[in-house]
Amino acid sequence: TKWEWGVSGTVDGIALNNPPGNPGGSGAGGVKITPRDLARFGLLMLNRGNWNGKQLLSASFVDEATSNQVPVGGGYRNRDFRGRYGYYWWVNGLMIDGKRPWPNAPAKTYMVNGAGANFCVVVPEWNLVIVRMGSPWRLGRFPDSLWDGFFARLAAGITTPRESQVRRADNA
Repeated sequence: TKWEWGVSGTVDGIALNNPPGNPGGSGAGGVKITPRDLARFGLLMLNRGNWNGKQLLSASFVDEATSNQVPVGGGYRNRDFRGRYGYYWWVNGLMIDGKRPWPNAPAKTYMVNGAGANFCVVVPEWNLVIVRMGSPWRLGRFPDSLWDGFFARLAAGITTPRESQVRRADNA
C-alpha cells in the first residue's frame, strides 16, 4: 500500500527500476516498503505467488527465485554467492563445501535483505515469515553464524514443548 521503487533511467520510454541492493542512481536504491507490506510480500512468496486464491506470480517462478541460481563452480572476488543465491533471495542451498549457510534452518529457507539490516525471512517448512526493519546492525549485515544460532533456537521452540504447554496438557 505504501512503497517506492526508485527509477534509474529509461529505455525506449520504459522506466527502469533500480535493482535491489544498488544504492546508486536516482531513487537511491531498491524497494522502499513498510514492515507490514514487506511481511505481505513474504506471505505472497510463502504461498508460492498465491494471494487469497488468486495466483499473482507463477508458482514455478517463486520456486526458481527462491532456489539457488549460482553454480558452485567458478570463483568470486567479493561475497561468495555460490550455492546460496536465487533471484534476489538468499537461499539455504548447498555451498561449495557441501554445507548449508544455516544448517539449523530447514533446507527451503530463504530471505531477502536490504539497507539498514532490514530483512524478510521465509521458512516454508515452518509456515513462517519474519520481518525486521530498523537501524543498521553494528556489523553491517547479520553473519551466517548469527542466523544459524537464531534458527537453532527457533527450531528448539517449535519442536520442544515449553514447560507451560506440558503443564496445560497434563491439566486438560
